Amino acid sequence: MSGRNVNETKVICSDLFQLAATIYFPNQDIKGAVLIAPATGIKRQFYGNFATYLSENGYGVITFDNRGIGQSLLETLDNSEVSLQCWGEKDLPAALEKLKQAFPNTRYHLVGHSAGGQLVGLMPNAKELNSIFNFAC
Repeated sequence: MSGRNVNETKVICSDLFQLAATIYFPNQDIKGAVLIAPATGIKRQFYGNFATYLSENGYGVITFDNRGIGQSLLETLDNSEVSLQCWGEKDLPAALEKLKQAFPNTRYHLVGHSAGGQLVGLMPNAKELNSIFNFAC
């Protein structure tokens, strides 16, 4: 894992909500870029080893915390209006746009875990994905 380039960043959603995210840059020519869509309640760090593996094999990767999860939890859940629909309509599309900014002119792939794979249908920009792989959905 030496030489791995990782950048902690923010993803800005259409409603200006900021999501905590991590971008993994490959140390070689890029083969494509991967958006890891998290399961309900799962922090982005859970996917760190997988994202590292992908980046070590030529893929740019973004992992993120949905609003209300991990470092994207800005208030108590009791006061939050977080919903699965919001994750699919606002969080996922914004994460894909951030991935495209970081890795322009390549092929874009989504790996969806549980709800992360189901919510792709709510993404207005899902047609920009070249492939989707879902597990435990």
